[in-house]
Amino acid sequence: MLPRSTVMFVPDIYPNHVIRSKLLSAGFTHVVMLTPGKPEQAFEGVSVEAVAPMNGFAQEEELYRSDHSMQMVAAVDAGAIVTSDEAKLVLLSDNSPYFLEDAGDSLERMRNADLLAFPFNSLADDFPVCYDDMSLEEKRRTSLARNRKRVDLQAPNIKALAPRAIMPYSSDFVVQGPRSEEFVAVHPRQFVDKAQAAALYSEATGCDAVVLYEGDDLKIAYGQLELRRGGVDRPDIAEVAARLKKSRPAPADRFAPRLDFEGLLHDIERAAANMWSRCDNYDLHTDWSLVLEISDHQRSVTLDFAQRRVMESRGDEEKALTCVINSGHLQSHLDFKSHWNNSMIGHHLSWRRFPQEFDLMLYRALNFFHLPLTPQRSV
Repeated sequence: MLPRSTVMFVPDIYPNHVIRSKLLSAGFTHVVMLTPGKPEQAFEGVSVEAVAPMNGFAQEEELYRSDHSMQMVAAVDAGAIVTSDEAKLVLLSDNSPYFLEDAGDSLERMRNADLLAFPFNSLADDFPVCYDDMSLEEKRRTSLARNRKRVDLQAPNIKALAPRAIMPYSSDFVVQGPRSEEFVAVHPRQFVDKAQAAALYSEATGCDAVVLYEGDDLKIAYGQLELRRGGVDRPDIAEVAARLKKSRPAPADRFAPRLDFEGLLHDIERAAANMWSRCDNYDLHTDWSLVLEISDHQRSVTLDFAQRRVMESRGDEEKALTCVINSGHLQSHLDFKSHWNNSMIGHHLSWRRFPQEFDLMLYRALNFFHLPLTPQRSV
């Protein structure tokens, strides 16, 4: 348990005001909001700096040089630069270095670090695992291509930052629940296993790579790295997946069904209106449709983004993202008890998509597909 006098640093990026509020309500009295690109003294001889998001448009590289007006919607991940007399560490967490210019004033201070720690795979969303119109082999090929593209995009930027050493981290996980074994079956081992990923990135960047596991210690001082292994056994990832598959019920089964279909349809219409209003605010436009196949009612509802209308049943839409979901789980998203983005990251949903293309604006818009927030139902 951390003492309540601990100084907590939070990047001053929307919506991190929520984190600040929760820390204060938990009794922490020293919460410092870090303006990205501005170093702050953490204690004597040590400064910390938040690095602004460099991954706002994910792997959609052409969008980084376009209008950034939707960046607040797109970018929430931040990193940190920790500097002392002995060492400089760049800890990017989930902030993939896709577009260095977005780091702003932090960019020059990121260069020549003793260690640059970075996220190393593209597994933190549910594509392609949860897209059930794809075969297992199609999912495997797709995942391999995405992760190879990640190396192609990240490696030149890491090399340009010229760190003494690199460390893949922040991507070392297996999902829990019904999809855990499929997660392991789909994704290429060289991008799940951080030791293999370290070798790949070392070759691609020309930088020495280090990998840390539970119980390990890494000492960095005056340009020297000293690694001491803790000797903790590391189980095979397939064993972990099998254990996690049985560890908890599927999220879809935690919510009581919404028996009143007309009431559910009314909430869908209100949530769609809220979403489209926010789309106007953030200039999010798409010609796709979202189809909700509500499994326990055996009925479909289509949200036509181009025409801004909600239709019971399917239409003849040319581009459609289909979500198969039961009424209780859907209602939990409409009520903001579940969040679409969290459910995607957690592999809690089942999708189909035609054509098999990624439309960034559609997925950004989904974050707002819920009933209008009130003091009783808010972030």
